Amino acid sequence: MNLTKRNLLKTSGASLASLAITSGLNSRALAASTKDNSSTPLEPLKNIATSSQAITAQERLRRVSKAQALMQRQNMAAIIIEPGAAMDYFSGVQWWRSERLTALIIPREGAIAVVCPFFEEPSIRETLMVGEDVRVWQEHESPFEKIKQILNDRKITSGLIGFEESVRYFAVKGVMNILPAMQHASAEPITRGCRMIKNHHELRLMHKANEITLRAYAHVFSQLEVGMSSADVNALMANAQEELGGKNAWNMALINEASAFPHGT
Repeated sequence: MNLTKRNLLKTSGASLASLAITSGLNSRALAASTKDNSSTPLEPLKNIATSSQAITAQERLRRVSKAQALMQRQNMAAIIIEPGAAMDYFSGVQWWRSERLTALIIPREGAIAVVCPFFEEPSIRETLMVGEDVRVWQEHESPFEKIKQILNDRKITSGLIGFEESVRYFAVKGVMNILPAMQHASAEPITRGCRMIKNHHELRLMHKANEITLRAYAHVFSQLEVGMSSADVNALMANAQEELGGKNAWNMALINEASAFPHGT
């Protein structure tokens, strides 16, 4: 057969029709399978994380010490970190970002410090595992002035100040505007220099998190039914992860149209 535009369209149409029929058969098979699975009693999920030990304050202090050693090598006077994984990694503080700045300051020498809004101090201290220096700012005050005070107290008035890669522009600009004798730098050689190298305890925790996730996937798959929404699947997954011992578990399920678009569209 000669490959013409008409023949190509006919062949493509036949292939698509065959795919649609096959997909329909597969969907009915999946529906029947899930229906059969739902009739089988599920074994209750058990906490498999009871033997796991969380990261301790001593381990976080060692992380800070390593960061300060790297800062000495990089000739960096201090680094600034906003809420997120890096802040949790070094201090234990589990917080979120808003228009009101909360920041962790790690100097090359001396104790770390946290800057936060006045009314959020009690919540910040609930998860802060290392250090006691928490500087609060009122609505009429500047958080950047509090950062400057922390640096001055540690005799830091010049040199490089590093910002973790996710620190927002307004925070970088606000700090640098009141520290004209200091130069802006990336804190990535410090933060990544610590976080990319895992010790045995960290690796064990990562393996346990993977085990919890895989078991939760298997449990949720056995309960899938035709007609479930993304929210239904997310709820099943979150509940399974929690019962298995996961803490602050995160998951995402995209179904139908939601799965057809790139994230962020």
